Amino acid sequence: LETLETQLRSKGLGSSRPGQYMAAGEDQDSEEEMLIVDEAAIESKVGEYGLAWLGSLVLLFGIVFMMTFSSSTGYPVLASVLGYASAAGVFILTYFLRKSFPHMVFILTISGHLLIYYITLQLYFFTAHPLLPWKEADIALLLAAIIVQLFFAMRQSSELLAGIAVTLIIATALISDSLNITMPLITVAAVFALYFFYWYNWWQLLVVSLILV
Repeated sequence: LETLETQLRSKGLGSSRPGQYMAAGEDQDSEEEMLIVDEAAIESKVGEYGLAWLGSLVLLFGIVFMMTFSSSTGYPVLASVLGYASAAGVFILTYFLRKSFPHMVFILTISGHLLIYYITLQLYFFTAHPLLPWKEADIALLLAAIIVQLFFAMRQSSELLAGIAVTLIIATALISDSLNITMPLITVAAVFALYFFYWYNWWQLLVVSLILV
């Protein structure tokens, strides 16, 4: 019997074999569970980030379309009121979602700042019915909106939000179509880019700003 047992073990048919099969089965099950968890994590990230960006873009374009339609039908005041009310609604929504969906809140914050800039821009520029009779007044309001955005960028340490603000300063300089306004604003944008690079080490913002300038 001992000789037979020894021969069976040498051929891999001994009592240790079922344990090895069980260990291999457990390893396979654990690998499958890990794959399922990884796939679920990927789907969750795609849903959180991708749908957040898509939803914010749809919301932004929807508000812009509503404003454009109201303005084209002869109600520019209503268009501006609806725009500012929508922007206020976006920021109120970010306040209530700040703990549950931080990434969505960040994207909605960017959309809100862009929306405020667009609404303020249309008070004088790119409209057949300007509500402000002076270009300088509209530019002052645009700069005030950008300063608020820069404040939130520094408060949240967000390079993306600061980069959008610096880009909007450059866009305002070009839209003004006045050398006396364009050159100082371009200088201000460059100064902000250097400031953020020195204090926050945001070199990507510096590179993009220098290219735009």
